[in-house]
Amino acid sequence: MKNLTIAYDTMQNGEVSEACVFIPMEDAQANKIKAAFEKSELLSKREAYDLRDAVSGFVKCCERARGRKYVDDSIKDVEVKEA
Repeated sequence: MKNLTIAYDTMQNGEVSEACVFIPMEDAQANKIKAAFEKSELLSKREAYDLRDAVSGFVKCCERARGRKYVDDSIKDVEVKEA
């Protein structure tokens, strides 16, 4: 099991700040998502796009629940660490 850490920008009350989310997941899936953001040759362009889109949607929902707005296309870092 791995923890996927995603860092990105959010907006609240007109101010932009950095936030992150931790998602526990199976090793293979965490590595695929990291590869998608690194534009690795290990994934097809379509699979990489779909994974990046899914992660962006996930963080957008997380920020809505936190009362903030996810800044589109602002994912800065994706890390994979042992859970």
